[in-house]
Amino acid sequence: MKKRLISLAAIFAIVVAVGVAFWFFTRPSWPDFPAAASNEPQVVVKVERDYAHHLGDLIEVELFVRSAPGTVVDPKTLSIGGDFELADKPAVSQKDLKDGSTVYRFALAMQSFRFKPEQVMEGSISYRVDDKRQDLTIKPLSLFTSNTWDGRKELMEGADPRVPVLWYTLRHAIPLALSSIIFLALTVVAFRHWLKTRVRGPVVDQVYERAVAITGLIRNGNCSKAEHLELDGLVRARFSIGPIPAAQLKDDKLYDTLVTRFLAGNEPAIYSDQPLSDDERAALWKQAEAVLSKWKRAK
Repeated sequence: MKKRLISLAAIFAIVVAVGVAFWFFTRPSWPDFPAAASNEPQVVVKVERDYAHHLGDLIEVELFVRSAPGTVVDPKTLSIGGDFELADKPAVSQKDLKDGSTVYRFALAMQSFRFKPEQVMEGSISYRVDDKRQDLTIKPLSLFTSNTWDGRKELMEGADPRVPVLWYTLRHAIPLALSSIIFLALTVVAFRHWLKTRVRGPVVDQVYERAVAITGLIRNGNCSKAEHLELDGLVRARFSIGPIPAAQLKDDKLYDTLVTRFLAGNEPAIYSDQPLSDDERAALWKQAEAVLSKWKRAK
């Protein structure tokens, strides 16, 4: 339970930290307005840059309008024109100042499809003073399309139109390098496996070698009952013969005659209390040799 509470507390702390960071970096920065000589609303326009824009770019502009005490600004009357048009309805927020004035913030998303070096944003907004409506013309904002020089005295350098090296590295070089490393690693593993098989030589059939060893014991007369039984099982498994008594296999045409004769000759050595005579042992050894000659040709 304690570990679960610690985990939940850690998750909550991370969520709160992310939320605070998101709020801090996305919150609007409200400007400071100078002292006004009249009740006419004051306007401040903020834009990230006024140069290096392309045709159809979505340009974000912050428009702040300060309404002095006794003056009422109507946010719904904001009009944007000139070379630009609004791509979406502006998001409006407001902030009340200590002197009784109100500041409205308009988040504008503008676009221009006029191909010219200097594109001008014009606008207006209405306000009321003593129930009398008046229109305020917003000072034109010039935005330029040139990436470097647009005719002004100072040189304005915009974003480099060339594709950065980092872009190529992330998009092409790193995936190519990783795939090459994986391919080389798989090639090395396959080559080492091939070398091991070449050094080891052909795979030895351990079951066949065991059958040969027991057959040698039969020839020398040193084969025990357990080894006779083991050889019986090895032969039956190799030639797919179930636990059928050898007497029933003699006339069964499904099985090889040499194999069934060997099984029949090997049964007395397994189940009889009397050891095999020399003749019986010699005959069984020959039958075992015949079975071994068929061993590797059997399917």
